[in-house]
Amino acid sequence: MSHSSPRRIVAVVLSQLLCELAEERSRLLTAQRSASGSRASSTQDPKDVRAVSRDHDASIAPLAVVLTEEPTVLSESSESASDTTLPSRNQPPMPPEAQSLDAVQSLDAVQSLNAQQGEQARQAPPIAPEASISAVNASARHYGVRVGQTVTEARAWVTHLNVQILSRTQVEAALQRIADSLLRFAPTVSIGFPDTVWLDVTGAAGLFDGERGLLQELTSCISGLGHFSRIAISRGPVLARAFAQWSAIGRSQLGIIVEDEATHQRAERLPIAALPISPEARAWLAQLGLLNFSDLARLPRDQVAPRLGLQAKLILDLVAGFDDQPLQAYTPSETPNERTDWDEPTTNVQPLLFAARGLTSRIGTRLEGRGLAARSLRLCIRYDPAIARFRNLPKQLLLECPLASPLFRPDDLWKVVAGKLERTQLQAPCTGIEIEARSLTVANHRQLDLLTSTSKLDATNPERLQVLFSELATEVGNGRFGTLRTCNSHLPEKLSLLQPVTSNASARAQPARAKTSRAKSSKRRSQQQFTLESASLRYEQTSGLARQHPPASAATSDSKPTKSPNRLLSKPIPLTSSLQPNALLTFAGQLYSVKNVTFLYRLDCIEWWSGENISRDYARVSLEGQAGHLEVLVYKNRITNQRYFQAIYD
Repeated sequence: MSHSSPRRIVAVVLSQLLCELAEERSRLLTAQRSASGSRASSTQDPKDVRAVSRDHDASIAPLAVVLTEEPTVLSESSESASDTTLPSRNQPPMPPEAQSLDAVQSLDAVQSLNAQQGEQARQAPPIAPEASISAVNASARHYGVRVGQTVTEARAWVTHLNVQILSRTQVEAALQRIADSLLRFAPTVSIGFPDTVWLDVTGAAGLFDGERGLLQELTSCISGLGHFSRIAISRGPVLARAFAQWSAIGRSQLGIIVEDEATHQRAERLPIAALPISPEARAWLAQLGLLNFSDLARLPRDQVAPRLGLQAKLILDLVAGFDDQPLQAYTPSETPNERTDWDEPTTNVQPLLFAARGLTSRIGTRLEGRGLAARSLRLCIRYDPAIARFRNLPKQLLLECPLASPLFRPDDLWKVVAGKLERTQLQAPCTGIEIEARSLTVANHRQLDLLTSTSKLDATNPERLQVLFSELATEVGNGRFGTLRTCNSHLPEKLSLLQPVTSNASARAQPARAKTSRAKSSKRRSQQQFTLESASLRYEQTSGLARQHPPASAATSDSKPTKSPNRLLSKPIPLTSSLQPNALLTFAGQLYSVKNVTFLYRLDCIEWWSGENISRDYARVSLEGQAGHLEVLVYKNRITNQRYFQAIYD
């Protein structure tokens, strides 16, 4: 007889999410203004500076949040306002003496006008006095500000109340970020606007040493994201959220665990406000003296159901401790990206680094939750549209960060992004930054080993080497960084190949039979390989590379094999002079005379299998000049009769 596990749902209620998002935006604005330094303090009145510092101190200032459906960043209005800062094309040309003065002052004028009118455009839709407050922090609550009050009513209590506007899109993006981070705990994650994330952990508690261990892991993960949460585990999503929001949780408690058999008893203590009904219905039930679930459960079901409307069955089931509501699974995006914007354009890199630190932390946490790693990152820095148009620049600067090996940890991603931004020169003031993780693959976690060191300070740590390789690849370019691999080829330029650096974990994951196959193939190639001396054809008299072959009997036993050149030129240099003895030629800006020409070998009709037909004669040429003696490798293309310098002997 099969026995199925009872349904267990985790509700993570982020009761302070709206205030946390608003405070984060205030901290970004404070960092931006502090980066401007003395310029801001010299242009602002001291009273205004004190007011700004007081209003943006998130830990002290009373804060209220108004939730809207429209985005808070009005890019279109900002651009339209910025367009008015530029002179019209129909204006008559200025005289030359005025143009020289305007060339000096035009940029400052455009920047100041754009800042003033852009600020007016961003403040064009002011906060409506009748707008309802959706969230308040502890300081505002201490002064008497409550959720549901209008802005006018709240400011009657607190005149210096800091009111921030958040859009529904920003809150949903924050919930999606948290849901991505929690995918490691459960196969099904659901989002409930504006402050709830659910996880279906049925049968998964054993992976975390019970539900108590699961609560500890969840609390640690959410705290690492910088959010305060209330967590409860119950048999259904609605009851789990009600327990998390309305139950008393002590400071030493991680959350609420409601056993399946105790659900009905614990549900009777919940208030009527925990029911998913309209405020009018709650007020009507309160007028009847029904304050909690137990009061409503004592009433006859057949008499109460008609008065509760379409939600009667759901409400009565919840009152009885039964919850079978389904979860709508959250589907993560293919490529996670994080974005932040600010109101005042900045030309300093420090605000970018401050914002990018938080963005990389979010992306890394989302990748860890999904078990993925990124092979590359894309940074998008948005310029101020008016200044960018004035300087004939694109609206945004795209920076590609190829990674030598897949990375997913926030600290590793931050090192790569910080190195890229520190070397970036901003050509115009910027108003935002966006980071996108691309080319996702499965993250390879290193298995812990008691016999090997796992310290990040260990130079042989593979994880540290992966980060170092990614930083180098980002700095010099992914195509210019890698490891050299020898190849079987007759051409000197194809004897070695620069291949990208791969992680050790992926190399160890290759099956053993692939290694055996490569060993057999290498042995077979070594048996079939022949030396260039035995395969080269006997030299014929050719102009420019004339030499007499000694007879076969002249070969002695102490003859040494031909030495390969040490330095290969990145691109062969055409040679126009002849290679006759005492002939003059220039190489690397120096004048040399030819002393000796030694024929090496001939390549006849090779690389035909790759679509090329190469025929060359190679020779070693000794040169003498004021710079000293020089040995070079020269080849002649037998099809075009053109000679080239290709390598240098040291």
